This record gives sequence, structure tokens and C-alpha cells, in this order.
Amino acid sequence: MADKTNTAYDLSLFETRHAAAVPNRKVPGIKPELVREKALSRHEQRDEARNRNRSIAKMCIISIVLVSLIGAVLQSRVEIVKNASNQAKREAVLAASISENVRLNTKLDSLVSLENVEKYAQKAGMKKIERYQIVYLDPLKCDSVVKYLGKPVR
Repeated sequence: MADKTNTAYDLSLFETRHAAAVPNRKVPGIKPELVREKALSRHEQRDEARNRNRSIAKMCIISIVLVSLIGAVLQSRVEIVKNASNQAKREAVLAASISENVRLNTKLDSLVSLENVEKYAQKAGMKKIERYQIVYLDPLKCDSVVKYLGKPVR
């Protein structure tokens, strides 16, 4: 159920307020102190120089490794491009060879066609076979073989 009270809300809490300008006050008698670094002994200076040299050497080695890795990646990309262009050239040669093979096979088929064979035979003086030239052999009736010059063989 709804609360039946006569509570009033203070909406002025949600209004934006502008902060009042704070005057620039200086505290009398207090001055900032200048802090100086502590002087290092020779041993500490030497250790600090060694550490600095080590970090410089590490950065140089890391940069050399990174440059060589980048060079290797670039070299591999160059090889990939070269291989791709070689492959494209070889595929073009293969396509040309396949089309030449098809052309030559078609030419061969046309040379060996029945019409061409008949034309060649007519040019050579051959004629079609006549019916009287056909002899059928019956292996059951033949009992001898005739050699050249008419001599029978048993």
C-alpha cells in the first residue's frame, strides 16, 4: 500500500551550486625548502654506472633482435610474393600447354577420320572390296594347310 504521510521533499539539495572563489592566501613564515640529492659514494656511483650500462646493453640487444625479426618477416614476405608470381607464370604456361594439347589431339582425330582414310586409299590406287573377293574359312572342313608353291603340309 501507499504510504499516506505528508512528508515534503527538499529539492534544493539537487540544484547545482557554484563554489565561491577561494582567496589566494599565503601562510606567513613558511617557505618551501629545496631538497637536494644525497651525494653518492664512489662505490655507489660505480654500481649505478654499471646498472645504467647493463640496461643500455639490454636495450641494444633487444633492439637488434627486434630489427632482425622484422627483417626476417619482410624477407619471408618477399619470398612469398616471388613464389606467387612464379606460380602464376607456371599456371599460365600450363594453361597454354593444355590448350595446345587439345588442339593437337583434335588435329590428330581429324587426320585419322574415316573420310581421310578413304581419300588416302583412293589416292594410293586402292578400291573397295568386292563380294567375290571374300572367302570364308570353315575350320571343320579344312584338314590340310597349303604352303607356298602348292605343297601340302600335314
